Amino acid sequence: MCNLFFNSSFAFKITSRGQAAHSGYPWLGRSAVSAQLPALSRIDQLGDLPAQKGGLPYSEKFGKTTLNIGHIDGGVPQDLDTDVEGFNITAVNYGTDVPNLHIYPDADGSTHGKVKRYLYGPGSIFVAHGDHEGLRLWQLVEAVKGYKKLVNTAMERNKVTNYA
Repeated sequence: MCNLFFNSSFAFKITSRGQAAHSGYPWLGRSAVSAQLPALSRIDQLGDLPAQKGGLPYSEKFGKTTLNIGHIDGGVPQDLDTDVEGFNITAVNYGTDVPNLHIYPDADGSTHGKVKRYLYGPGSIFVAHGDHEGLRLWQLVEAVKGYKKLVNTAMERNKVTNYA
């Protein structure tokens, strides 16, 4: 008598569709992964159920059949190629690596909350990070005017004359 045992694998695909949205406005989107969670949870529990109740088989010699949900893929790509010829790109950790950022302490030496932060930019947050993210030329032109005003006002308030 010959007993034959082997390792095997089984792969399957579950598809769901979502709608990308900015994390500040998650209700404007729909998570495709969240839609799959109930099914994935049930699949993940199959190894804990006896085979007679719909679970995975068990062997005295090899033990429980193992299961691994190993890969979830999809969505709008987050790391897009943004290189533009003629521009040098440098990653900056906002708030810590900004050149010439001066924080003036209170009398007690505290600097907590002394840098005013702004959220400003062209386009609409409601389409940010989705496949329709973009802006119109007039929005870019208006943004440049706004940036100039912000920079000039900051320089005037701080009496900056040399910004080379």
